[in-house]
Amino acid sequence: MNIIIKNENAKALDALNIETIKSISGQFNVDEIREHVVNLIFNKVIIDITAIKNYHDINNVLAVLRSFDSIKSVLLLNKDREVNNDAFLGRLVESGIYSFTRNPAEVAVLLASPRGSEDVLKYVKYTSKVTEGVPKPSKFKHFLRKIGLRK
Repeated sequence: MNIIIKNENAKALDALNIETIKSISGQFNVDEIREHVVNLIFNKVIIDITAIKNYHDINNVLAVLRSFDSIKSVLLLNKDREVNNDAFLGRLVESGIYSFTRNPAEVAVLLASPRGSEDVLKYVKYTSKVTEGVPKPSKFKHFLRKIGLRK
């Protein structure tokens, strides 16, 4: 049995054939979600991103997702550009959140077989903050010098 936390994508999630133990609608913060699911034994949790208060802030989304095991959670994104950019998705991947989708029909697939890190690398260009803003090696060609010893 699963838990569904929904808001704007409620109709799409209700149309899916998913066994649920509990379904809550509205916008919630971390503490409110914990209150609703305390003492529940469940398989997976499906979270509509719009059900998270101030979901445009990645830290709020990560705080909610850290309340659950990353293998047991599926995040349904909306069409908003702020949550579908490389930086936002890269932070999800860096935090170990791999089961996310924009397509409500794909939620059932992710419940059956969660994604691994290799499956989500196609969504982001750089998954590490270290590589952001670093020029590619080909741009350093004019700085390279051969250093060696002559005989």
